[in-house]
Amino acid sequence: MCAFRPLRFAPIATALAGAPQATPARAEAPPRPLAQREFLQPCKAVGAGWFYIPGTATCVRVAAYVKADHRSRSSPKELFIEADRNQTGPLLTVYTARLPYDRPMERSLNELKAFVHTATETDLGVVGTTVALKSQLESPPRRPSDLTDEFNRTGARTLLEQATVTIAGFTAGYRPSFFDFPTASLSYTTAYASETNTNVVAYTGRVSRTIDATLSLEDGTARNVVDRAWGEYKDSRAPNVVAALDGRFDWGAVHVAAASRPVHAFAPTGFGEQGSATGFAATAALEHWFDLPFGMAGDVLLSASSTRGGLDYLNASNYPADFAISRSGRVYLTEGYSFVASYLHKWTKEIRTVVTASKFQTRLDTDTFRLRTEGLLLQAALEYSPVRGFTTGLELNLFQDSARGFESSVSQSHAANQYLTGVLYARRKF
Repeated sequence: MCAFRPLRFAPIATALAGAPQATPARAEAPPRPLAQREFLQPCKAVGAGWFYIPGTATCVRVAAYVKADHRSRSSPKELFIEADRNQTGPLLTVYTARLPYDRPMERSLNELKAFVHTATETDLGVVGTTVALKSQLESPPRRPSDLTDEFNRTGARTLLEQATVTIAGFTAGYRPSFFDFPTASLSYTTAYASETNTNVVAYTGRVSRTIDATLSLEDGTARNVVDRAWGEYKDSRAPNVVAALDGRFDWGAVHVAAASRPVHAFAPTGFGEQGSATGFAATAALEHWFDLPFGMAGDVLLSASSTRGGLDYLNASNYPADFAISRSGRVYLTEGYSFVASYLHKWTKEIRTVVTASKFQTRLDTDTFRLRTEGLLLQAALEYSPVRGFTTGLELNLFQDSARGFESSVSQSHAANQYLTGVLYARRKF
């Protein structure tokens, strides 16, 4: 799901001009049938799968991704971190309890993503566009009694997945964050790594033949993780500033990124407390693919991320907020880090296995409490691809979560949770 990048190919008009010229005899030949003249011609200058729109110099490519899965978990228990506030400031309670009655232990999800990409040669260069929609149907709904979220209540929704325009290295629109690594995990279930779409205005330039550099201004709203008792973000138009380097080589890919995140906070359930701070996030990822004897192949992925004031950058957004604002108006930011290590082994053209280990830790120290959380996710999957573009598989996940809260030097609460999930899935690329 990468945005269209600047293309290096000869102008379409020049390519057409280079075609053999018609002789008078051929000019007198009867015209081709309309259906034949309107047939989509391959746009080889752009790449495989691209076609000219009849009567235009615009190339188009259409793609679709379909997946279906059934997920079941072994335990009805869940770890809860309950935020609170009184006249002294923010407080918390940590405990383990049974899932609410309307939270299903099993569910099925069907998802369709449809993409339309275009590329048009203009006097300013190649203009590329991407528009994509995502439709989901989940059964049973996650929380049928949730009156504030239609998807939780009905299990059905259609969302904008991507809408971007690119020209001369500039990208504007709604798309995956440039902070994220496109293959954050080789597993089916996303590990503890960032995976967020947002509004961006960015410029990507080529540093060398294999390395690109990007500077991106991104809407941070999609990444906000808050609890009203601890504080909320004030309306602010200041964007997150993301800088990234991406390298792609014959042996793999490298990604390094950093983000600056302004935090303007207030406490809606307090006494009018307000404050500001500056958060950040950083990530580095390496993917290496290689051939093995007897026709086998391997793919290794390693990534590490850290943050201060941005839990979504770790994909650890349930634990439970980016910050807490004190009675004096001081903003305390949650700090954390995550690691992912994944290995895909291709035994044959049709069969492969994937194993992944992922971990995160966070800490939040305020003048009224301290909170420590951590999570471990172990994943193993067996996949079968009988035909190109189609994969079916079985994945097992072990989740281990724990939290420890300190409200004074002698008062503390601790809770931990562990459960298994099994996922049967199939996905198809068109």
